Amino acid sequence: MLMRSEQARAWARSQEASKQQEIKEQINGISNTFYYQLVIPFAANLISSLGFLAPITLRIKGWLRKKTNRKIIWNGDLSNRKLNWTLIITAIAAMAIFAGILRAWTDSVYGLARTYSYSVSIPTDLLRVIDVLLWLVAFSIVALIILFIINRFKWQKATGLLFIALLVLGMVLCIGLIVFGLMSIRQINYSATL
Repeated sequence: MLMRSEQARAWARSQEASKQQEIKEQINGISNTFYYQLVIPFAANLISSLGFLAPITLRIKGWLRKKTNRKIIWNGDLSNRKLNWTLIITAIAAMAIFAGILRAWTDSVYGLARTYSYSVSIPTDLLRVIDVLLWLVAFSIVALIILFIINRFKWQKATGLLFIALLVLGMVLCIGLIVFGLMSIRQINYSATL
């Protein structure tokens, strides 16, 4: 009888050890997905957005100086040069890819929570914030596409400035998503070590 109880405890310990190993592998997969698959579209979005915004910012700065000080003569216009449409398309596409991969990542974290809810504490509050920010990014992507189509043939001042504001908002939201995602990973890793 004593022998069976020892065997049962040994079997339970081995099952618990294999379950902990499986949980660690799942968490490593979630972390690797976040670090390696999201970095490329995030960096592409950031670089292409900044590449588009840098020359536009100088034009807006000159235009605003002229509007605030009548003595300044500025012969530029917000639409007097050809815009780099490749950078705009790359920025919007990278933002959409980033949002799609992040959506799949949050689904895998929710799956981890459903599978191992008793073993791993999942930061659901942070995931809800990420979900809200993802919806805002999705709406800004749709608005950017609409404004891109409107401005494709002729850059208009009002819709062009709205496009720039939405592009900056999208960049800020993506940075916020990265921060909240990193916080989530840190909490998941911490709870898995307990």
